[in-house]
Amino acid sequence: MHLRGKNRVFMKRVRFLSLLLALGLYMLTGCTEAAVEPTGLPSHGVFYTTVKGLSFYFLDEAGNDCISFDDPTTWPLTFARVLASAERRELAYSQVKSTNDAAGRPVYQYNDQLNSISFDEGEQLWKFQTYFWGESPLPEFPTYVFLRESMAEMVVSYQYVQSGSDTANGGWGVDVTSVTFNGTEVFRGNASGKVFIRKSAQGGALSATLVR
Repeated sequence: MHLRGKNRVFMKRVRFLSLLLALGLYMLTGCTEAAVEPTGLPSHGVFYTTVKGLSFYFLDEAGNDCISFDDPTTWPLTFARVLASAERRELAYSQVKSTNDAAGRPVYQYNDQLNSISFDEGEQLWKFQTYFWGESPLPEFPTYVFLRESMAEMVVSYQYVQSGSDTANGGWGVDVTSVTFNGTEVFRGNASGKVFIRKSAQGGALSATLVR
């Protein structure tokens, strides 16, 4: 009985990973059909999803870039839960992978490649992009952003769709419908863009100040 229990847990994890991979592929291909009720979805199926083109820029009160390439501890991180210790965040910085975007510009991925920074020549700032956490069959889920000791909560809402493809999760996928940053909506539907985050000098609070 004990071994069977372990096998059931293992199979659940395999199904969750299959769902994650299928949803990730679905978001990359951009296949979308009509939204449907999330019946039949795996319960407590954790996945990652992203919003193409949605970028974050972190500034201090003087307008200076909070991200320094030479200091990885200034790189933002995202997790699905609140971290109690800075030591856990430091683990992510040892996983840096260098790659290139479609235009050949360097991109630095870290935190199991769920986070990345790249230099935006137009803004002359470091751009941060991230995957968001989700859990089926919930309609929304929080992702926590850490900038050194500062923290913000991003709540991501999504709708479940059927892609029509024969994938490991039965053809299910998600469309992100909105993203809020500490209560400020920074994404709605297809209106992705640049989000500027201000870090206050007192207390280090993070707030979305401009979206374009």
